[in-house]
Amino acid sequence: MAKNITSQKYEGVRSKILNNGDVAYYVRYTSLDGVRKEIKVGTKSEGWNEKRAFLKRGELQNQTTQQNKKVALNDIIQKFLDLQALNIKKNTYARYKNAANTFTSFFNKREINSIKTKDLNDMILELAKTKAPRTINSVLEFAKRIFIFAKQEFGVENNCFDGIKKLKIDNARERFLNTQEVIKLKEYLKDNKAATLFIAMALSTGARFMGIMEIKKKDIDLEKKSYISMILRIKVDI
Repeated sequence: MAKNITSQKYEGVRSKILNNGDVAYYVRYTSLDGVRKEIKVGTKSEGWNEKRAFLKRGELQNQTTQQNKKVALNDIIQKFLDLQALNIKKNTYARYKNAANTFTSFFNKREINSIKTKDLNDMILELAKTKAPRTINSVLEFAKRIFIFAKQEFGVENNCFDGIKKLKIDNARERFLNTQEVIKLKEYLKDNKAATLFIAMALSTGARFMGIMEIKKKDIDLEKKSYISMILRIKVDI
């Protein structure tokens, strides 16, 4: 007959000597709904002992505690952005803000622990209808930062990102315009002064969209003609 033994050293742990001589280990903890539970975690032949069972009990109890914490996703994101604004450049902050807007458009007013892996996959599928893989990956990278921040700052852990992978990017799609394509682009935009200036800046500096949008008069060195000489040369050709 199997014999039950309550651990004298580790709270919430008991063992049972089985008829075959092996030892099974059980842990007791309180579930999310307040019910006391006892589950078998493993046997001695599988490498388990009282200490390992106790650590597993702590893990199960911690998961329940984490799930009980109700923190709004929007509050976490806002605090993250407020802190980042003190340390990062404006264009980087703008990228974070855009990613935040996209992410919260799917999970607005949700508690962070209510977000599941399925929810993230549904978001990816929906974004894929209108967004490029690189853009989707940026949103995922931002969201992952938020979940890490939630654990560090609020003590809330959600492993819904386990198994979520970045989308494959077709690098063959990215290339520089050739001379003829540049000429056609400038010809097409010649009646749009704002677009013409934007393209001139892009071709001159190689900057991305947000980088160009952040350029101000103070960023242009008139003595060394940084940017300006390139822009003037291109404007002459338009």
